[in-house]
Amino acid sequence: MTRLLVVGLGAIGGYAAAVLSAHGADVHVLARGRTLDVVRREGLRITGGPDAVTAHPTVWGDLDDAGPFDVVLIATKAHDTAAAVAAVRDHLAPDPLVLALQNGVGRGAVVSSLLGRDVGLDGVVYLEARMEEPGVVTFLSGARRFEIGDPTHDVAQRAEPLARVLSASGLHAVASADPHTAAWRKLVLVATANSMTGATRERFGALIADDEGREVARTLLAEGVAVAAADGADLGPDFATEAFDFLVEVGPSLRSSMLHDVERGRRTEVDALNGDVVRRGAALGVPTPAHRVMHLVLGGVSARP
Repeated sequence: MTRLLVVGLGAIGGYAAAVLSAHGADVHVLARGRTLDVVRREGLRITGGPDAVTAHPTVWGDLDDAGPFDVVLIATKAHDTAAAVAAVRDHLAPDPLVLALQNGVGRGAVVSSLLGRDVGLDGVVYLEARMEEPGVVTFLSGARRFEIGDPTHDVAQRAEPLARVLSASGLHAVASADPHTAAWRKLVLVATANSMTGATRERFGALIADDEGREVARTLLAEGVAVAAADGADLGPDFATEAFDFLVEVGPSLRSSMLHDVERGRRTEVDALNGDVVRRGAALGVPTPAHRVMHLVLGGVSARP
């Protein structure tokens, strides 16, 4: 049986670990502090939605005696990737796969670079959930879809077999033949919605209730689409409109993980989202003034004590 390790027991990692464990997969989780104690004692719980369950994965406070893992799911924030990779470096099977379930473009390549081995895959997740308290994930909305892409191999070689393994254990996992485009589709959406909600501390629905907020959203989307196209992503001619319509549809309840982080005084992912759009735009000659403002504003917020 495939040995799976989940690193990062936030909303996404906790959700994936609970679903996979509840469906019989050999799931291990790396936890710290209160989360470690709660999950060992009470298990991982999903409340709400079609995957509501209490599961009991194997819990580790450190991996010294954990043995090798065939598949590792990195579900930390992007800025914690290096620490997550360092924790698992010496606990990988001979031919492992390390799936980065993170926002942003090229996350699998970052993992491979940190490990010095071509083992990193991209994971794009469409799921809005929140870790309300240690060990308890609340489903809010979304397709619960995990898209797996391989930046260096044909989709049939590693992405499709991994998607089958995860799907057999209850996760809605599919393989993407174009992971670069898949990552950009998600990045354009979350860089817009997350930054607007995080910068204003308002739900997205309230922000787009008037023409001014809608124009800001359209501008952020248009800049992101322009950079994505220059970066070789095939989003299609109508993606900006489709993305705006999608955000309007989910907007009334959308608070975003970035807003949650701002409210709790945590470091945000703005550098991996809007900051990456700005940097790639600068390198490709595409102006991104709206994303630059969001990066500046939220960078300042995240740095405050």
